[in-house]
Amino acid sequence: MTEHDANEGLEAIARIMDLVKFHMSEALKADGQRLQLMEAHILRIVRQREGCTQLDVVRETRRDKGQIGKLVAALVARGLLVKKADPDDGRRQRLALTPAGDFIAYQSKKHRSDIAKLLFSETSPADAEKLLISLRQLEGALTSNTPAVRETDAR
Repeated sequence: MTEHDANEGLEAIARIMDLVKFHMSEALKADGQRLQLMEAHILRIVRQREGCTQLDVVRETRRDKGQIGKLVAALVARGLLVKKADPDDGRRQRLALTPAGDFIAYQSKKHRSDIAKLLFSETSPADAEKLLISLRQLEGALTSNTPAVRETDAR
């Protein structure tokens, strides 16, 4: 692949993600939610991985630990998340959704599903499968060249 084609491919991915973020933001607004997209993402992560830690969220999102810390604190302050002491290690805090946070995480997951259906609505099943294979390869190329978040980095 030429450098030009690679850059064009990256720009196409960026435009698609901008559109996905726009649709997600609009869906959250329509629900009356005043959440940042990353806040909604954190709620979805905690819903999927109940009892995860803030470090798990940092690892999954590859975001700065300070940014995640502020977002988690805001979600706790809004009554959408709670922190619970880990019974195996009292120094570690586990994240859990409140009922309100669980409802928003559920809605957010449904919106993502609706956006995915729209995104692939004009793609044949065979083309969608080829695209998924290519996207997994692209993700693998970047993942293998991305340093892991160490526990000491996330403190």
